[in-house]
Amino acid sequence: MAIVGSFFTKCYYAFCLDDKTDLTTLEKSPLLKELAQTSAVRMGASALGEFLCSLIPVAGSAAAAVISFTTTRDLLQKSLKELEDQARKVLREAGLE
Repeated sequence: MAIVGSFFTKCYYAFCLDDKTDLTTLEKSPLLKELAQTSAVRMGASALGEFLCSLIPVAGSAAAAVISFTTTRDLLQKSLKELEDQARKVLREAGLE
């Protein structure tokens, strides 16, 4: 969870969506907080599923790995898309797109 949070924090600043950027005053959405809440719920559910699967020898470990990979991939794709949309809005308002 910390790695995912760190990744999105870096993306947030890389897309210039931080509070220091004047253009973000156009839309002050608590994007990182929303991403963190969504991530926490999905990762928690995933962890529970992984734990239950890991109780089954061999096949359970494979299932847990698939659950972990799928959840992480989906979470990263969705969240990166949200960051991209926010950055596009800022660029559009600045007349740079």
